[in-house]
Amino acid sequence: MDRVEHRQLVYAVAISDHGSFTRAAAECFVVQSALSQQIRKLEDELGIRIFDRHPRSVSLTPDGEALLPAIREAVGAFEQVRTTAQELSGAVRGRVTLGLMAVPPATVQVAGLVADFHRAHPGVDVTISSGHSMQLREQVRRGELDCAVVGVPSGPESEGLRYRASLVEDLCLVVPQGHQLAGRPQVAADQLVDQRFVDFPTDYALRQELDRLLTFERRIAFEVTRVEQVVQFVERGLAIGVLPRSVVASWSREVALVPVAIEGNPTRRVALVLPAARTGTAAARAFAEAAARSMPG
Repeated sequence: MDRVEHRQLVYAVAISDHGSFTRAAAECFVVQSALSQQIRKLEDELGIRIFDRHPRSVSLTPDGEALLPAIREAVGAFEQVRTTAQELSGAVRGRVTLGLMAVPPATVQVAGLVADFHRAHPGVDVTISSGHSMQLREQVRRGELDCAVVGVPSGPESEGLRYRASLVEDLCLVVPQGHQLAGRPQVAADQLVDQRFVDFPTDYALRQELDRLLTFERRIAFEVTRVEQVVQFVERGLAIGVLPRSVVASWSREVALVPVAIEGNPTRRVALVLPAARTGTAAARAFAEAAARSMPG
């Protein structure tokens, strides 16, 4: 085992997490051929085959399954050495990864957060990935992201995660100017039964919260993945939608916002999600603290 290298172990963990050499190479910022070569060297050095290669995927062999916990532990120990050394030297360096939900609050100013953090820690690079909240929470759980700004689901907190700096936003009905519901002080849920909606896919936290609050079977005429698409569909009179008030105000003046009077008060909770167990690198901890301070509420 004299020639086992740290990067080889990192590559092995990434391949296991993604089930793909291609995605693992992208995460590790290395070309796929170099990653494959290092994995072959690792397998030769250990004397076992860690991965089974398939035409479109890769999976752990039984020996790989047995070995993976020790590989993860070794990678974690190396990162702890680096973190402790940085803390002793007073320098914070490295890269942090932030996940950002597809429909972020207008009050969360990511560019300002990164600018302030970069001035304090110029040796740290930041990678930002966008996605829906369910996907981002899972990436934080697996260690692919250091932290993420996500919608928090109703009910008990997810295993393996912890939330910080939560804020609550009011949800409002979004209708075209001139719509029959525009200008009303509020609308009741039963007034929405015959309406056509534009909404996000079912794995988006905002869609899940609306499905929970609006108990009747809505007609989802259009599914989209971006806030501006919801607003544009409403502007053209194709459907109505429900969005956080702050988000709509930053996108359009051509729509009307109407409060919805339903039991439970339609709101969404947004928070910074972190791994429950891992302390993370010094850079990741510093960024999480900065992100938590920047969250209003």
